[in-house]
Amino acid sequence: MVPTHASVTPALDQASRDVLAAGFGYATHGQQQALPAGKEPPAKWARPGTKLEDEGVLVRITVRSTVKVINWHRRGDHFATVSPTGQRSSVAIHTLSKHLTQIPFRKLSGLAQTAAFHPLRPLFFVATQRTIRCYDLQKLELVKVVQPGAKW
Repeated sequence: MVPTHASVTPALDQASRDVLAAGFGYATHGQQQALPAGKEPPAKWARPGTKLEDEGVLVRITVRSTVKVINWHRRGDHFATVSPTGQRSSVAIHTLSKHLTQIPFRKLSGLAQTAAFHPLRPLFFVATQRTIRCYDLQKLELVKVVQPGAKW
């Protein structure tokens, strides 16, 4: 959705639309991994209808389960979604410019509650009901697990 805030200039609005339009071209002609037969993609990216587009919706993403939390990366090209009932696909990272969705975790211990990007470093935090895990996005490895004393 494109914000209708006063700080959004026509140039910024057009740049946002161009990024999303380029993503549809990338999804068609880009280097994307082929899924095995019978396997459902983690998300389906589609253009909204003209009625939704007139209201400011520029892309529609359908994921496997209901999304409860959306967190944006500070640069604006990536965002994370959390679906606590989604089991394996409970946390997803989406890339707008490529219309790509990745499920970074095969298995999480507990139900995911929220996920967030570090504002300066390439770190990604995932909080479950009992732990907070910190992952390095460049090295693709677990950095730290924090277990707070509070019980859910």
